[in-house]
Amino acid sequence: MATQVVHHTSVLQMNDYYPFGMTYNSYSVSSMQPNVLLGGGKEVQDELAIGFTDFGARMYMPEIGRWNGLDLMADNKKNLPLSPYQYANNNPVLYVDPFGLDWFRHDESGATLWNESTGATNEFEGQTFQNVGQRFAWTGTVYDENGVETPIVTIGNADGTTRVLVANEFGLGRFPERGNGFARYSHGLADVYTLNNETAPQAHGDNWAHPRTAASFFNLIQEWTNVEPGITLHYGDISAYDPSINLGHQTHTQGRAIDIHYFTETGGELEGNQSYLNGDVCAVSSFMTLSSQYGFTSNYSYGNRYNHEGNTNHSAHDDHFHIGHPNQAAPVQNNVVAPNRNR
Repeated sequence: MATQVVHHTSVLQMNDYYPFGMTYNSYSVSSMQPNVLLGGGKEVQDELAIGFTDFGARMYMPEIGRWNGLDLMADNKKNLPLSPYQYANNNPVLYVDPFGLDWFRHDESGATLWNESTGATNEFEGQTFQNVGQRFAWTGTVYDENGVETPIVTIGNADGTTRVLVANEFGLGRFPERGNGFARYSHGLADVYTLNNETAPQAHGDNWAHPRTAASFFNLIQEWTNVEPGITLHYGDISAYDPSINLGHQTHTQGRAIDIHYFTETGGELEGNQSYLNGDVCAVSSFMTLSSQYGFTSNYSYGNRYNHEGNTNHSAHDDHFHIGHPNQAAPVQNNVVAPNRNR
């Protein structure tokens, strides 16, 4: 694995890595601003030359392949015969721990496989695990008695239980109204539209999401709450029950785009026209930068105030910003491709 910072085809910085993340063969141009986002896109804390890498929940020491603190979920993993300071099951070739909370497995296709648990125990490769991956979401497929596939999104709750979003006939699942770190807009009803000759905005809903977008958004929120636990994200439109129905925005017709209210440094939800002027530039930009790691690269705001991928000066977004997956198959960061069950 190597990190490169490139500008006009000239290599400004290059790092090679040992499997546990320690760098070697490092090179950088002396005149460049130091880049501290190294292996895994995590920030190196080097003010006191300690060399710790900030993963959110814990600091990591790549020289010894260990965390500097106990696993916060160690009590739920009593059957796991490993040190609570170990990184990624002591096997960084097959596993990754993106937040310092739980580890995941990559398969040959590059997908990230969660060792699924629902609060009891999980058997995996001859070992028993408890509550691994319990706070996040993963995508999968279920089959009915006729063998028809239905996409699902499984969301893990903090207590180890799970809830499942089952896709409708258009392949979209309804994202939860509220949860850890998120809620709907404080004011404003769901969009009104007609479905099957019936107009019932509350019943139909405007928060229907593509399964991969739903899982990515949920996991993005959970990582964001580790970084900014005092900020609740308030979201609005995603898509209608039938994605061909236009809710007034051409980008909200496939379940891959999400509107979010701007917020202050202390987490206050901003509503109304020109609320972008009062949004905290650092916090909103940090969230949108983090969102790009989850595949949200079709992003919009207003006023050229915020730093992110996508169009930064779209007049329709003076009262909210927008994150979106590209129209093609959405890239998934830290999601799980669950085994095909009930087939």
